[in-house]
Amino acid sequence: MEGSNSTEKGPKAKASGRAIASLVLGIASLIIIPIVGFITGALGVIFGGLELKAIKKGRSSSKGKGFAITGLITGIVGLVVQFMIIAVPNYLNLSKRGVSDNTVKSVAHAVQLAVEDYRTSPGHEGIKPTSVSEIDSFLTTSFGDRRNPFKENQTYSSSGGGLVDGYPTQPGQVGYVFTDQRVPYQITALGKYGKPVLTLEEGH
Repeated sequence: MEGSNSTEKGPKAKASGRAIASLVLGIASLIIIPIVGFITGALGVIFGGLELKAIKKGRSSSKGKGFAITGLITGIVGLVVQFMIIAVPNYLNLSKRGVSDNTVKSVAHAVQLAVEDYRTSPGHEGIKPTSVSEIDSFLTTSFGDRRNPFKENQTYSSSGGGLVDGYPTQPGQVGYVFTDQRVPYQITALGKYGKPVLTLEEGH
């Protein structure tokens, strides 16, 4: 009888430290900063799951069951919340980047059409423009109002900073590379991080 009472005062006497830790970590995952919250949420789920198994097998006090369940649930919810905090902004940023890169690509194609229109216009038959300033009038009237999606102070005209002679150097810029009438021209568009997203060459 004395041994039986000793057992009751042992594992069944109170909630284990692991059960309490699961609860604390699960709740913490809902209120602390990203990354750290993701880690505490994962630990809350792990500790809660281990504690429930221990309780089921009689190796831990059943008084910790409520703590473990709450820690498990809040940990799972915390993981979802942390994932949303991290993933959603990145997804939106990638989507915006994709749309913006497409805008720059469309500008590059429009510049190439303007160059070809210049070459077939009266007085210029077969002659390539030597500068982007020579194709301004061959772009649509509203084209010069288009703004660089990565630099709002730049517009796509020869004087607006969005169209440049030579290789572009800033995100969103489109450059017209003319070397000589006998050398194929090249048009390059830079994306958000200043890397080429499209390169067009004469005859292609």
